[in-house]
Amino acid sequence: MRKKTKSRRILMVGVLIAALWSPALLAGADSTPDQFEAVLGPFPISDNPCTGASGLTLTAYVDVTFHLFSDRAGHDHFTAVWNGTAVTSDGFSGPIQLVEIGQPDAKGFAFRASAQLTHGTDSYVIVGTSNGFIVEKCIAPPASEELIFAVAYTDVDANDGGFNPTVDRLIAKLVDANNDGVPGAGDLVMTGEYPKDFQATTFGQFTVQQHAVTTVAFQSPEFCWVETDSGVFRWNHQDQFLEGYVEAALPLHDPASNITDGFETSADDHMRLNGGSPSQPTDTFSMLGFVSTDQAFMDVELNCQ
Repeated sequence: MRKKTKSRRILMVGVLIAALWSPALLAGADSTPDQFEAVLGPFPISDNPCTGASGLTLTAYVDVTFHLFSDRAGHDHFTAVWNGTAVTSDGFSGPIQLVEIGQPDAKGFAFRASAQLTHGTDSYVIVGTSNGFIVEKCIAPPASEELIFAVAYTDVDANDGGFNPTVDRLIAKLVDANNDGVPGAGDLVMTGEYPKDFQATTFGQFTVQQHAVTTVAFQSPEFCWVETDSGVFRWNHQDQFLEGYVEAALPLHDPASNITDGFETSADDHMRLNGGSPSQPTDTFSMLGFVSTDQAFMDVELNCQ
């Protein structure tokens, strides 16, 4: 009777090995002939990379060792030693947690695992199961709202409550690229297009549309002035007087492009675009206007201090 029980146990281990696609089986016998242990694993996972916003890929690996025991009464027991790791393509890594492990069946050992890994601007969420030991999906986190310190734009819809990137036409903005919540080195100036007349019926393009900030030259409730390797950028909004955007090449602040909307008679409207300014507009022209009210061709919003 004891020999039949032992044969049945050995056969069951063989079935589990085949079902689990195990790359290795290390089997050993306890000094007590009624007990034995089977070790299955490791199982690398490398065929389901997740790509983050930065372009880095994320690959998951699972090293799980199962120990199967049969006691003197013929009852089967198992434990699992789990080591799961998620690794980005630049070498950053984090753990994959074992959420649940179930009893073995004809298909092998069932488990669920998950991981959340934040690296730079990326945040990965992984959900994995024992379906062939593959990470089933990578869930991208919701995109965080962009923090804008200063923006100049053409207001297409004056009734939508300020700058609306899906509707309005961007001239230039200063954004919190390093996610520290304050203007400074590592942030970005991003440009788009500019009106070519005061009615904003036609537009030209800036050909250089991104500049890395090196320092903040001046900031106040009415001004935001930053410097980059290519030049200086300034947004200003002075209630009842004017609002404007200026960019100028270093070291002498020339050539420069300047768009201003004057609100009263002593502050005229003007556009002076120069192809040699840092964002390199496709046009070089100059025009003056004398409408002493706030117009939609140029609006500026500041959140720089």
